[in-house]
Amino acid sequence: MVGLASLAAFTRLLAPAQFGNYVALLALVGLLQSAGFLWLQNGVLRSYSKCRDDHARADLASAAKVGFVLAGIGISAAWLTLALLDNQFLPRALWVVGLPALLISGWIAIARSWLRVHNQTWRFVAVDIVQSLGGFGLSILALLTLGAEPALVVTAGAIGGLIAISLSSDLVRRPFTSVFGAGSLLGALWRYGAPLTMVGFLTSVMAVSDRLLVAALVGAPSAGAYGVGYAIADRAIMLALVPVTFAMKPTIFAAFESGTPLQIQGLLNQSARWLMSIGLPITTLLVCSPAPLVALFAGGGLAAEAEAVVPWVAIGSLLGALLSLHFGLAFQLASRTGGMIAVLAPAAILNVVANLLLLPVFGMIAAAWTTVAAYAFALCLSAYFGRRHHRIPFPVKDAMISAAACIPLAALLRFAAETSLFGYLLAAGAGAIAYLIALTLLYRLLGSACEQDEVADPPPQRLR
Repeated sequence: MVGLASLAAFTRLLAPAQFGNYVALLALVGLLQSAGFLWLQNGVLRSYSKCRDDHARADLASAAKVGFVLAGIGISAAWLTLALLDNQFLPRALWVVGLPALLISGWIAIARSWLRVHNQTWRFVAVDIVQSLGGFGLSILALLTLGAEPALVVTAGAIGGLIAISLSSDLVRRPFTSVFGAGSLLGALWRYGAPLTMVGFLTSVMAVSDRLLVAALVGAPSAGAYGVGYAIADRAIMLALVPVTFAMKPTIFAAFESGTPLQIQGLLNQSARWLMSIGLPITTLLVCSPAPLVALFAGGGLAAEAEAVVPWVAIGSLLGALLSLHFGLAFQLASRTGGMIAVLAPAAILNVVANLLLLPVFGMIAAAWTTVAAYAFALCLSAYFGRRHHRIPFPVKDAMISAAACIPLAALLRFAAETSLFGYLLAAGAGAIAYLIALTLLYRLLGSACEQDEVADPPPQRLR
């Protein structure tokens, strides 16, 4: 939500080229943070349960700190190398403030993992709120008082991160044990986290590399417009669908551990039904009538270009949500998360190569096309390779019912496309009611997917 508020504010306080540079910097920070620190975040989460006493927990804390220093040195070297090679991609000021922001963000991610394993829920929440809201508030203050400069936004965000670090100081205060103890545990953290880091990095490549390529090949203003359109569509989809997975995942994993395959299949079908019944109407809204939403969140002359991006990204984000929240569960259930590399690597390569070929010819919109193509390709690969570990069912009949129920919603949205914001909200509300009525009637008329339509799965087998 803070991210959406940032769109509305920053696109109005920064020039299109400045906002585009800011978007490109955030994309680069996201890529390097995944490459440098994700292994340590996951390693802390996984290894803490194995710590049987305070000494073992102190060793883990020491390993986390040593790992951060080593990863920080490597990431800093990569950042400085890119900064020295760059002649015109980003302003020098952004390169200067971007490195501290990257390191602060990386440490906060590790500290948040530490808070999670310690069950310090409210401190975890406080860190998140201070980092996001604090950075946003300081950014607005800096832009209004010191002038329109994207480096000020990055600096303010880093200061908000430093304040958040002060609330997560437990990891810092832990005494350092020994180099030997930390070193041996650090190797275990790396062996566990390295495959997940590759998966996370490839996911970041698919999600944010297009902004870097648009900025380099088309221009910073187009990167800003693309970033706005992408954020509106992607965050709307994920905000709606992630709670479904948060609710269903623990039950699915519990059923898997108890060895009840039929129950797992039923839960997976139920999760997919919810994903489709919520995701399809949100996607319909974004495809049929994106203009009012874009006008609300985008300023600075970016709305027209961003509007063309939203429908394509909405479709791609829905496919990406099915990949990460449903079909990707096959690898998680079987504890074969490294298998996602075979899914994401070809799709990420397709995304980058297609952008390199199409962006100079078709402009910014080509990045939206490649987003759909890359996620569709990854989804097919996930369904194919994932079945080797665990067959993930998908209720096609229920998805078709949800799609058919979206027809009255689409008609009302198209009718209200040129009206005022109030008329649009009225049409969207009426369309939501029409969708729910149509969905209920279709389910009563046609019924849900029959048991014979759902493929029963034998107990999962470990691959040698």
